[in-house]
Amino acid sequence: MLRLGRLLLLLAGLALASHAAVPVWPQGASDLATDPDLHFGALPNGLRYAVQSHAAPQGRVALRLLVLTGSLHEEKAERGLAHFVEHVAFTGTRRFPDNTLVDVLQRDGFSFGADVSAFTFQAFTVYQIEAVIDPPERLTEALRVLRDFADGLIFDPAQVDRERKVVQSERRARDNWQSRAFEARQRFLLPDNLYSERNPIGDEEVVRTATAADLRKFYEKWYRADNLCVIAIGDLPAEKLEEQIRAEFGSMAAPATPLPATPAPGPIGNPKEVATRLHSDPAAGAVSIELCSVVAGPGGVETRALREASIRRELVETMLNERLSQIRRDHADIFGAALAYNQDAGQLINENTLHIDTSTFMWEEAVATVVREWRQAGELGFSPEEIENAARIFRRRYEYGIAAYPTEPSRNLADRLIGLTADQRVDSSPAQLWAQTEPILASFTPDEAKRVFHTMWEPGAPRLFIAGNLVSYYADKELANAYANGLKRTLNPPPRPQAAVLPYQPAEQPGAIRHRRHDAATGIELVEFANGIRLNLKRTDFNRNLVYLRARVGWGQESEPKATPGLGMLAAYYVNEAGLGRYQGDELRRYLAQQNLSLGFSIDEDTFHFTGSADARALPEMLTLFSAYLTDLARRPSDLLTVKNRIVSLYSDSDHEANSALNAIANRVISGDDARLALPDPMKVRFYPFETLMVWLEPALRKGPVEISLVGDFDIEQAIALAARTVGTLPRRPGRDSAPTLRPLKFQTKPGRWETPVASEIPRGAVRAQWPVRGCGDIRVRRQLEVLAGILQERVRHEIREKMGATYDPNGNIWSGETLRDDGYLMIQLSALPADARALSKRITALAEDLAQHGATEAEMQAVVQPRLSDNLNRLRDNSYWLYYVLEGAQQDPARLKWPGTRESDYRAMSLPEINRLAAKYLSAKKAQLFTAVPR
Repeated sequence: MLRLGRLLLLLAGLALASHAAVPVWPQGASDLATDPDLHFGALPNGLRYAVQSHAAPQGRVALRLLVLTGSLHEEKAERGLAHFVEHVAFTGTRRFPDNTLVDVLQRDGFSFGADVSAFTFQAFTVYQIEAVIDPPERLTEALRVLRDFADGLIFDPAQVDRERKVVQSERRARDNWQSRAFEARQRFLLPDNLYSERNPIGDEEVVRTATAADLRKFYEKWYRADNLCVIAIGDLPAEKLEEQIRAEFGSMAAPATPLPATPAPGPIGNPKEVATRLHSDPAAGAVSIELCSVVAGPGGVETRALREASIRRELVETMLNERLSQIRRDHADIFGAALAYNQDAGQLINENTLHIDTSTFMWEEAVATVVREWRQAGELGFSPEEIENAARIFRRRYEYGIAAYPTEPSRNLADRLIGLTADQRVDSSPAQLWAQTEPILASFTPDEAKRVFHTMWEPGAPRLFIAGNLVSYYADKELANAYANGLKRTLNPPPRPQAAVLPYQPAEQPGAIRHRRHDAATGIELVEFANGIRLNLKRTDFNRNLVYLRARVGWGQESEPKATPGLGMLAAYYVNEAGLGRYQGDELRRYLAQQNLSLGFSIDEDTFHFTGSADARALPEMLTLFSAYLTDLARRPSDLLTVKNRIVSLYSDSDHEANSALNAIANRVISGDDARLALPDPMKVRFYPFETLMVWLEPALRKGPVEISLVGDFDIEQAIALAARTVGTLPRRPGRDSAPTLRPLKFQTKPGRWETPVASEIPRGAVRAQWPVRGCGDIRVRRQLEVLAGILQERVRHEIREKMGATYDPNGNIWSGETLRDDGYLMIQLSALPADARALSKRITALAEDLAQHGATEAEMQAVVQPRLSDNLNRLRDNSYWLYYVLEGAQQDPARLKWPGTRESDYRAMSLPEINRLAAKYLSAKKAQLFTAVPR
C-alpha cells in the first residue's frame, strides 16, 4: 500500500514547527482564502474535519482519514512502523476483528483497493473509502471503519505476524531498479536528512522484529484526535456530512498530553562545489542525467507571498521545459526524454532538476548539454517571447480548470486537500488561483525571470546525478570532467518562440452524410459519411469542458507482414515521434500543450488506435489533427532512426525485471511464438528500411476503414458539422470486411509449466497461473467469467496473502486481447520470493481445482458481485466506460449498444450454479498454464 517515486518528495512536506495545542487548518495561520465550497471545523477533542457538497460522481462520498504522521516521525529503531501500522489496520479493529474487515466491506458493496485503501507517505498516512450513500447505512458504516482506524486497532500478535510477511512481500514487489535509483538519488541530494533516511517501506530488520506492543506504542503516540483530519466530499449537503462526522468522532478521547514535536529533518542545501554521483544498474535500459539544486524553504504555512513565489518558479520551469524540448527536437537521435521540473516539499524544501535521457555512449554529451542550459539560463536569462509562450500555456490550463471544476471527481478533490493540508498549504479554488496568477503573468519580466532562476539554483553549486546502465571505474573524475566541459560550451541567445499555429484547416464544404441514427436507450448518435467513415457520439455532463476521442483505423497487427516482425511496434513509436508532414513531432507537442490537447497513436491486435482528449474549445483542432494524420503522415527517415535507437531499452526490462520477463514468456506461449505478441529481434528491427515501414503503414492510414468515437461535453450538431468538414471530406474508405490478407492471432490452449530466468540480483519472482476460457465475446458470459476470476482472486488473497503472507499483490482478471474475440484466459498473477514461486503456482492451481470440484459459496459470489452493483451508477457516469466499452466500434459491433442497459441486470440475475458450472468447465488443474520468472 506504499507509493514509491518522485511523488513522495512532492507530497511529503511538513512544517518544522510542532503542532499547536489546539490544531488549526493551514488557512488559520495564512492570509490566503480557501475554496468557498469547503467547510472546515474542529471537534472539542481536537480532531479537525472538512466537508464539501459535490455531486460528482452522483451517489458517492469520498471519505479520508488523514493522520499527520508518516515515516518522518519514526525514530531510528522504528523505521517502517508507520507503514506497518497502516497494514495492521485492515487485519483487526474494534468492530471488525480477526481479518473480517475486507470481507464485510465487500459484502456491503465496497471493493478492496478500488473503494477502500490506505497509503503511507513520509509526512502522513491516509485511509480512503469511496462510500455509496444509498442505502444511508453504507455511509455510516464507512465512517465507522474510519473511526476504528483512528482509535480502534487491536494489534493481535498472531495477525501482526501474518501481516509482517505481507509487508515484507510488498518490499519485494516494489524492489526494482527504479526504486533503488530513487533511493540513491535521495541520499545524494539530501545527505544526513530524514527525507533520505525515512523511506516509508522502512528498515528490513525493524519490520522483521517489531512486536505487536511496538506497533501499539507507535499507534497510541501518533493516532490521536489532535493529529487527525477527517475529509468528506460528495453527493450530500455539507451540513449532513458534518453531522455524521460529529456523531462518529465526537466520542473520541481528547489527548491528555501535548502532541510530540515533529522531528527536525536535518540539513538542506547545495554543496559549495559541484558534487557528482553515479548509480550504476545494468537493468536500466538507458542513462538518465540530472542536474539538481535543493534549497531550503522558509518553513511554516503557505502565505500569499509564498504562493506567488511558487507561481513564478513554475513559470521559469515551464520555460526551461520548452528549451529542453527544443534540444530534444534538434538532437532526437541521441537524446530521449528531456525536461525540467520543480518540486516543493511543503515550505521546507525546493528541488529543481534538469533531466535528459540518453544512451550509454552519449552520456558525456548529455551532461555538457544540461550544464550549458543551466549556465545559459543563469547568465543570459529568458526572452519576452519565452515568457509569453509560458503565459499562453498557463492561461489555457486555468481556463480549462475553472470550467471543469464543478464536475471534478470528489475523490480528486479529497486527495488534493489531503496533500495540501500535509504540505501546510491552503486549498483555494481554480478561480481563486487564477485571480492570483493572472497579474503575475501580466507583469513578469525577463529580469524577474532571471532573478527567480537564481533563487532556485543558489546558493552553492548543483549536484550531478547519473543513473543507468553505465559502468565507470573513475566515475567521480569522469563526471566532473563532463561537467567542466559543459561550463566551456558557447552560450546561445535566449530563444524567441512564437505562438504555435496549426498548418491544417477544415475544408470549406462539408462531406455528405449517408446514414444517421439516434439510439434512444443510450443517447448515442451514429453517423456514417458518404466516404464510409463512421462517427459515434455521446454528449455527457460528467466532466465539464472535456472531450475524449478514440478512433479505429486500418487492421492493426493482423495485417503486419510476416516477414517483418516488430514492424507494428516500430510504427507506434514512429508516428508519435515524427508527427505530421507539416508539423514535426516536438513542434506538434508544443502546439498540443498550448491548446490543452493530447493525441496519441498505438497499435492493437485488429486496429490502429488514435486516442485523444481536449477541452471543449479545442475539439475542432483535435478533429483537424486526426484528419491530418490520415493524409499527411511524416516521412522522416531520421525520426525512424531515433525510434530504433530508443526501443532498444525495451529489451532491458524483459531481461532484468520479473514481471516483464514473465509476460514475455507467457506471450510467446499463448501465441505459439507469434512475433506480434513478443519482442522481436532488436538487431533485425534496427535494419528495417524506412520504406518497408511506410509501404505498410501509409496505405493503412490513407485507405483503411475509420470509426471515430467522441464522448464528453460538446454540442452534438456542432461536432457532426466539424467532423463533416474534416474526416467527412477524405477520400472514400472501405469497410472492415474488405481487409487485405490478414493473419489473425491464434491463442494456444496446451497446458504446461514454463519458467524463465531473470538477470537480476533483486530477490523477487513473478508467478502467473492461467486457464483458457471461451465466451469472452458474449457480454453476459464475459461478466460471469470476470466474477469467477474475482472469486479465485479472493481465495488467493485469503490463502496466500493473508494466511501465508507469501505475496502482496494477487490480481485476477480475464484477458482476451484487444478484440471482441470469443477465446481468452482467466489469469491470476502475483509476486513472490524466488524460492516460493513454483510452490505458489501449485497452490494457486490447487485453489482453482477445489473451486472446479466443489464450487464457490453464495457469500463468495456476492463478495465479488456486490461491489460491481454498487459501482454501476458510477460506471454509467464515467466517460472512459462509454468511450472504451460502448462507443468504440459500436457500428462495427452494434451489440455494444446494449451493454450499459444490461450491466446491472446481468449482475443481479447472476446465479451460483452458473458460476460453478464455469468453474467446473475451465479451472481443472489439468488445463492450467503455469509461468514463473525468477532471478538466475
